[in-house]
Amino acid sequence: MRFLTLLQLRTTLASVFAILTIAVTICGCESAENPLTAVHGKVTLDGQPITNGQITFHPIGGDSNRPAIGRINQNGEYVMSTYAAGDGVLSGEYLVLIDTSTDGPTIEDPKRREKWLAPKHYADANTSKLRISIPSDRQGEVTQDFDLKK
Repeated sequence: MRFLTLLQLRTTLASVFAILTIAVTICGCESAENPLTAVHGKVTLDGQPITNGQITFHPIGGDSNRPAIGRINQNGEYVMSTYAAGDGVLSGEYLVLIDTSTDGPTIEDPKRREKWLAPKHYADANTSKLRISIPSDRQGEVTQDFDLKK
């Protein structure tokens, strides 16, 4: 009988958590005071497209904006997303991180080494010098290319 009670409690808590998560997501989405700006571009290394990776915009300073993330495709192109795929970025100042790591350790091969398509310092918040400013006037979209150097 006690097992049944714990199972019911676990199910109830999971349901409450799911409902709260949905409510926070809906309420936390884009507002009229701070709409999103479409941001896209291309990531290259010494002029050649990066063929895989992730680009992240992290808010700088006291800015309470949410981070935005974009997937780098095989042509080096990315489109930024904050709440939903391709929806854009909130206005503000951002630190840009570009993670191009591939492979790495697995359960089957824990000694397997990571490979980086671009220097690792671009993926580290302490060493990346890349920044972007998304304007608050939001006229049109922002195209921002990043040409990384070895």
